[in-house]
Amino acid sequence: MRVLVTRPQEEAVAFASELKKNGLQPVLCPLTNVTHLRVSLPDKKFSHIVFTSRNGVKAFAALTDKRDLPVFAVGEATANLARGLGFTVKIVADNSVGHLAALIPLETSVSETLLYVCGQHRAGDLQRLLNDQNRECEQIILYEAKAVEVLPDRVLKSLESSEVSAATFFSPRAAQIFLRLLPAEFHKSVFADVRLICLSERIADVFKEKRQAHIIVTKSPDTKAMIDILSTALT
Repeated sequence: MRVLVTRPQEEAVAFASELKKNGLQPVLCPLTNVTHLRVSLPDKKFSHIVFTSRNGVKAFAALTDKRDLPVFAVGEATANLARGLGFTVKIVADNSVGHLAALIPLETSVSETLLYVCGQHRAGDLQRLLNDQNRECEQIILYEAKAVEVLPDRVLKSLESSEVSAATFFSPRAAQIFLRLLPAEFHKSVFADVRLICLSERIADVFKEKRQAHIIVTKSPDTKAMIDILSTALT
């Protein structure tokens, strides 16, 4: 069974490897290309760094050798990468910004200021969530995930020939880009035949107007849950 993988290239390759281990055939279709932005770090004292993605960790590590601040992270994948690059991880939330926003006030005081490393496009507003809880958080944008302009011909051919049984979506933006780039003549067959595996209800909402779509939301917002769903649904 073939599975469309819409993550950025590096993450797509890693996820594809996991799919192969579970007897599934990945079809890589990165919908964004990640580029680091060259900016200066704020000249002020911070108590912690906040990473909500692996891309944030990589962009920060490429910009500076600074590793002295403890880290709050979203997801084990983000935390593990941070540890591997020399950071000390203090808290790991599940794969949601909301969960991290709930945990941070328990570990910080109102006198502290956090540095939130993020990308140009974000799924949640962590800065606002923390400010609402009387926590000072300064945001710095260190990378941009630029949307591709077209779907590759090889992907369209796989969809047209009904070779793809499922498509995976890890963010609302990826779902939006896919929906925007998918040619109109493909909509009927794709949404009738391809299972859309979404990491959250928010992602699934992108497809809600496609009433014939086969949408499946994972039980938890992580890669393992995605693979469990694919293994059950496609084998």
